[in-house]
Amino acid sequence: IRNFLGRIDARDAEILMRRFPLNGDKPSTLKQLGDDVGLVRERVRQIQECGLYQLRALLSGPQHIELREHVEKLMKYY
Repeated sequence: IRNFLGRIDARDAEILMRRFPLNGDKPSTLKQLGDDVGLVRERVRQIQECGLYQLRALLSGPQHIELREHVEKLMKYY
């Protein structure tokens, strides 16, 4: 996953890593992230959506089906 996150916008990748348990840490709320990076919650949500769009595009090929399913399952709960 980190390989793919390294291929999207750095700010988007940081939000995704901290928002979802992709790195094994406890996930942050939109408010926590907003407070940490100096943005309102809604803007963090928008950045999150942009990052998810980019990540899904990178994982769209048939060779990434298992990884895509794993990522979607993790994000489904948050």
